[in-house]
Amino acid sequence: MHGRTAMTAATPVLDHPRNTRKYIPAAGDSAYLLCITALFIVSRIIFSVKGGEFISSPIDFAKQYLDPLLLKHDLMRSLYYLHAQPPLFNAFLGLVLKFSSQPALSFELVYKTAGICMPLLFYGILTSLAIRPAIAFIATVIFMCNPTLLLYENLLYYTHMEAFFILLALFALLRWGIERRNLFLLLFFLSLLCLGMIRSLFHTVFFLLTALLFSLYLGYWHRERRLARQFLLYSLSCSYP
Repeated sequence: MHGRTAMTAATPVLDHPRNTRKYIPAAGDSAYLLCITALFIVSRIIFSVKGGEFISSPIDFAKQYLDPLLLKHDLMRSLYYLHAQPPLFNAFLGLVLKFSSQPALSFELVYKTAGICMPLLFYGILTSLAIRPAIAFIATVIFMCNPTLLLYENLLYYTHMEAFFILLALFALLRWGIERRNLFLLLFFLSLLCLGMIRSLFHTVFFLLTALLFSLYLGYWHRERRLARQFLLYSLSCSYP
């Protein structure tokens, strides 16, 4: 009897992981990611066969964009004197016009690349929230085939890029919360920086104030002062003049 008791006491007690961690993969399930990629390619081929095409004409008349001649031949000075809105998207337009022999095709390739990344990020966000991969996959397919997403994916307007950076920021923040890797935290704030430099709605003061409040929450309510200092320090990367 004493021997059994001693053996039981000497046996280490394993701390089994919580069930919610089962559905938080480091890089997502590869089979689902491959299926999402294949479905994206097939759906976009069907879209093109049915007559869908990328529309780059807003560059000629949208009031948010500088004149194409200025973008192509006087980009830096035009951006310097552009006070109506943040400069990043106009800089993107100007660089493509300057260095691409087929600007419309280059714009489309950039938008399609962002388009294929968005459902993958969406799937990663759902699985990081401990949603079962099968359910996350179904939700991602529905999201990917949304007509509004198809519209803005094929329209040269900054709405699609905003959605991409929002998804990228959310994915990076969730992965940092799970893995505590500084790379994800930096990616989160760089995504916010890009948002702020595309559209003035996403103001740097809002980002910094939110980072300050979140850092106070981490430091004083959760006693995670190292993470709080880290979060606040990295938030300075999304500051811009």
